[in-house]
Amino acid sequence: MPKLLLLGGSGFLGRHLLRSLRNDAETFAVVRSPRGAEKIRAASPATRIVTIEEASSLRFDRIFNLVADYGRGGAPLARLLGPNLLYPLEMLEAVEAEAVLNVSTALPPNYSNYARSKKLLEQALTHLEERTGRRFINVHLHNMYGPGGEPAELVGFVIARMLAGSPVEVSDGRNSRDFIFVDDAVAALNVLSTGADALSPGAPVEVGSGRSVRLRDVVLLLGELTGSTSELRFGAKPGNPFEPDRLAADVGPLRRLGWAPHHPLREGLKATVAAALRGARSGNAHAAGKDAEPACASTSARRNNG
Repeated sequence: MPKLLLLGGSGFLGRHLLRSLRNDAETFAVVRSPRGAEKIRAASPATRIVTIEEASSLRFDRIFNLVADYGRGGAPLARLLGPNLLYPLEMLEAVEAEAVLNVSTALPPNYSNYARSKKLLEQALTHLEERTGRRFINVHLHNMYGPGGEPAELVGFVIARMLAGSPVEVSDGRNSRDFIFVDDAVAALNVLSTGADALSPGAPVEVGSGRSVRLRDVVLLLGELTGSTSELRFGAKPGNPFEPDRLAADVGPLRRLGWAPHHPLREGLKATVAAALRGARSGNAHAAGKDAEPACASTSARRNNG
């Protein structure tokens, strides 16, 4: 049975990944807070919580770095370098593994301080790979969403506003993004983990659906699925001047490993809306995305904490 270590396993993606591995691997996790440990134990009771020192005494088949701090409220780059660069780099230098999957962002480095800090980690890992011969795979994750996702990402924010009957203020929505359902993203990581040896060294791997959709169309579709009568205020929020007009994942490398997405956008959004409705009825603010505010008016944000 493979031995896997997760950094940032208490976040949305990490919890889903741990559930998928429940019967197929011996899983370990390093966390930075008691709350993070609680989330991991709830998702995967068999996962062993370890310290950095304990992890460094073991050898793993794979390490997944899912740690991310998005710097809500315009955090300066200097603050984000700790959680997004220095912390995972210290871990990945200290702990041995056959291969490391570093989940990064598909956004360009000038988009935000978060994107810049994640690209700096990619560069550091490329340097480490050249110096040590260890295998590091940088995974460029596109706009992930799904039930129980972060309420600060675009899909969660829009659903929460619509279910509350509140106006939805976003950018003009003309940019196009690639949206991937969380279960498809987890399946992609599992395929990359088992097929790491077949990947081209040094080349990042994109994880998305392979299809680009206008953000305006996503908001309109959510309006249809929620049955909302909320006022849609396109252009009420300024767009990011460094935001690309279009992003779509090149999923060729993943397809060659046998992966394919199984959740079309409408189906995935329908499941996400249904979960939010259940959360609203039960009073679960996180599931419903209550009082959320998007990190960016025109793209989704993801948060995977340790």
